[in-house]
Amino acid sequence: MSRTSVASALVLSLLAAVAQAEIPTASTPQELAALAGGGGANVKSDDAFTFVILSDRTGGHIAGEWEKAINQINLLRPDFVMCVGDLIEGYTEDRTKIVAQWEEFEQYMSHLAAPFFFAPGNHDVTNPLMREIYLARHGVDGRSWYSFNYRDCHFVVLDSMAMNDPAQFDWLAKDMAAATDARRVLVFYHHPLWDNTEVWPKLAALLPAAKTTIFNGHWHSPSYKLADGIATYVLPATAGITDEGGLRLFAQVTLDGDDLAVALVPMNTLLPLEYLEFAATLEELVQPEAALLSPGGGTYTLNARNPLEQAVNVKIAWEANGWNISPETASGTVNAGGTQSLSFAMAPGQAVTGRPKMTATIEVHHPYLGHTVEIKRTAVLGVRAELTAALRTISIDGRTDDWAGVQPFVLDQGDRIFYHRSQWSGPDDSSCRFSVAADATTLYAVAVIRDDDVWGDPGAPAWFADAVEFMWDTRPDAKRRTARGAGTGQVILTIPTDGGDQPGANWFMNGLPAPQGFRAAYAPREGGYVIELSVPLKQIGLSAPPKAGDVIHIGLLVNDRDHGGPDGWTVSRFSASAMGNESGNTTGYIRCTFAE
Repeated sequence: MSRTSVASALVLSLLAAVAQAEIPTASTPQELAALAGGGGANVKSDDAFTFVILSDRTGGHIAGEWEKAINQINLLRPDFVMCVGDLIEGYTEDRTKIVAQWEEFEQYMSHLAAPFFFAPGNHDVTNPLMREIYLARHGVDGRSWYSFNYRDCHFVVLDSMAMNDPAQFDWLAKDMAAATDARRVLVFYHHPLWDNTEVWPKLAALLPAAKTTIFNGHWHSPSYKLADGIATYVLPATAGITDEGGLRLFAQVTLDGDDLAVALVPMNTLLPLEYLEFAATLEELVQPEAALLSPGGGTYTLNARNPLEQAVNVKIAWEANGWNISPETASGTVNAGGTQSLSFAMAPGQAVTGRPKMTATIEVHHPYLGHTVEIKRTAVLGVRAELTAALRTISIDGRTDDWAGVQPFVLDQGDRIFYHRSQWSGPDDSSCRFSVAADATTLYAVAVIRDDDVWGDPGAPAWFADAVEFMWDTRPDAKRRTARGAGTGQVILTIPTDGGDQPGANWFMNGLPAPQGFRAAYAPREGGYVIELSVPLKQIGLSAPPKAGDVIHIGLLVNDRDHGGPDGWTVSRFSASAMGNESGNTTGYIRCTFAE
């Protein structure tokens, strides 16, 4: 190796060593706390650990719920799992059935990613035969009660179905005598016993009250009692029926020094990371597309797509707002991975008050919640705006005399407001008459605005000012797409703030420079203002001269800024289609057809 290579390698090695030395490193919770930017005062100690307690599985068990509990516990990865009994249905003297029930249960537990400690309940040791089988499969030294130590804590499992057996109390007395140094004592058995006047005094006398906590089940409903100084908690069922309105749950327990923290975890509330994938797929489910109807109506078709691996039910209802819709409601089932089309005939009625609004209700079995949920999707249909444009020459001077006889497109209905509709008080507040014309070389447009609070603000963005947004799409229908692109453009014309007659112009031309030869004029008038504009036809991609029957699609937004609102002002926005997405989508542009 050359000297240069050796030197380069040495430099790289030194740089790597420096970089490694600069990375903060921690190996204990206390060291980690020193690195953190914030946190609580009680940092977890090195000997802290977590375990889970499962309550009753049976006694009116709910199919599949225990398996879900195991899946959720596996997300937590506790050190181990305790239980409080009632693991099989039992209550039979048929050996074959008893063995089959235990084999079924043990198969479930084979999927648990933690050690599991058994405790008997009345369903598990109902009779002598069931006790015999329990002891053979899950007994400890021929007993149904046992204990173990973990990280200086003492865990005791008792058999509340055998509290009349002196052997259990003799064993417990010796066990507790050997566990006097334990920092905590945790006791697990099935039946709450604090009100058993024969058993409880004997049991309480053997347990160190100050550091003992007892967990029970059996009642299928939550309870608690501080009995003779001993905290005793009754957990509702994990997978069995509970009291009306009660929660099924399991408990997560963290022991840190002398501190015992218990979190009750309702069933089906812990979700795996895969839930995010499922949720993302739900977003693709049955997405109604907003569409434009012709002024005379037409057919709207919903293509209900189902990307899930299960069938879903879809119900459609319409808020007609004066439209005649057939059918008014519809329903169907969309198979897994399939699509179903539902079509509706739409025709304007005698008194149209707004746009048709569709609500799609989708019924989906939610595998992570364990029940069926309803998802609602809505779509408000627009009505295609159409306008006849004149072939004539217009003077751009803020006057409207030379527009006489040219058909206007009128925006004066609240259902055409897509932003802050509640702030609009009527046509005098904000409305517009919009007309288009052209001669051999130039396209002309005028917006006659009614506005009772004309407001110019040089510091406001163009879309937060009194303004007219003028857009165009000159592509022929055969090549026209909904997205903006070549052949489209936009200019936002704002109220002049210097008292002059030239509105501010903000151009958005897909990276192209503003068109040459553009002219605009502003003129105030009583109750509002006028904005006129002209642009050479060839500058925006139109052939010149235009002839009768030629078409251009023009987008129109009217922004009305008024005093008031949380920021001292508010902005309402009118749209020709009421879809409100003209700045990024040309679907709702006015179809302007030139006529003599």
